[in-house]
Amino acid sequence: MRDLQDGHFNVKNPACYVYPKENNCSPGDHFREDQAEAMENFVSYRPFAFKISAAQKAANALTLFGIAASVIVVLAALGFALWSRTSRCRRRRAAGST
Repeated sequence: MRDLQDGHFNVKNPACYVYPKENNCSPGDHFREDQAEAMENFVSYRPFAFKISAAQKAANALTLFGIAASVIVVLAALGFALWSRTSRCRRRRAAGST
């Protein structure tokens, strides 16, 4: 598997399947000799660096924005519920003390 032939290892580069243009390769290309560290990481089930498309970067940013917005909405709803509950208790106490 780690044999080198014609400057390429006998391991397909998965980045070439998903982002071939960004990684300057074609689908089905093997890891090159200069990508030995990335190939070792890949076959060892460790992450390795590769370039992603602008569309994927935009999707990642949109996802982070959506998660942040969801957290803000949930926190606001919890804050409103807590405020509403405590203000009801205060009104009851005020009505009972008069």
